[in-house]
Amino acid sequence: MSPKNPVEVGGYKDSEGPRNERRFLNALAGPNGEKISYYRAGSCCPVKSDNDPFGFGSVMLDNYRVTWENSKDTVSIYINMYDSGKLKAPIGFTIKK
Repeated sequence: MSPKNPVEVGGYKDSEGPRNERRFLNALAGPNGEKISYYRAGSCCPVKSDNDPFGFGSVMLDNYRVTWENSKDTVSIYINMYDSGKLKAPIGFTIKK
């Protein structure tokens, strides 16, 4: 859940990047299955990528702020829509059943 270890949802080349980000976030739940809420806080943090559409060799990550019912914390999740990787729940989250 850091810029050095973003969630890689891919999809940019197929115009599915933002949709893949929402699909991933919509599959998450809080630590005990609580419903989460999130919002996009903006882009940040350039990371190296061979899939850079502009030829600079790096892309920007999207930062989402995520919380769940009765949580005192809001967590930042950094998502890379340009590269694909193995998807799993970040530490402290679960996957909806």
